[in-house]
Amino acid sequence: MCTILLAYRIAKEWPVIIGNNRDEFFARSAIPPRVFTNGGSNRWIAPT
Repeated sequence: MCTILLAYRIAKEWPVIIGNNRDEFFARSAIPPRVFTNGGSNRWIAPT
């Protein structure tokens, strides 16, 4: 599964932070990404 991270206006010094990962192991089991919350206004989508 490939993962892309986008953080917008989290740090004043870096208005946009982008990261990614490409996983080449296709035989492992996985479920689709889902939305996580921390109880506040922040939300993120992540692979599980």
